[in-house]
Amino acid sequence: MPVIGITTKVIEAKKKQDLIRNVKINNETKITNVREQDLPGIGKKGIVVSFEYTADYLEGSKSVAKIMFGGDVLFVDKAHGDIIKNWEKSKKLPDKVNLQVLNSVLKKCVIRSLSISEELGLPPTIRLPFASKKNPEESRYIG
Repeated sequence: MPVIGITTKVIEAKKKQDLIRNVKINNETKITNVREQDLPGIGKKGIVVSFEYTADYLEGSKSVAKIMFGGDVLFVDKAHGDIIKNWEKSKKLPDKVNLQVLNSVLKKCVIRSLSISEELGLPPTIRLPFASKKNPEESRYIG
């Protein structure tokens, strides 16, 4: 069941105030729709999963900035009929499918949100690694 494509249909970013301090960032990814689609290029039926990814910057309970992406993930699976029926019944995807779709969305959206957050002068949407100088005394091995 490979993901064969991901498309972005909506990108929205808004910073509501200039000075942002003590901000908490809530990242949320949700699946909004699942539907079947013919894929004539490969002679199979595929599944289109529509998604929304949001990074909401909060000062207390007040939203001061937001970055949002919307789009579709396209994948193929032998059990596409069962996946569609299950979605229509319970609005849930099987765990294996859900994880693969969400990981594809997160990979694409988090990377793009880092660039947008920098353009808007916002903190990055995820914690970035930083190098630091170690004290030689701390790294000495005593065995």
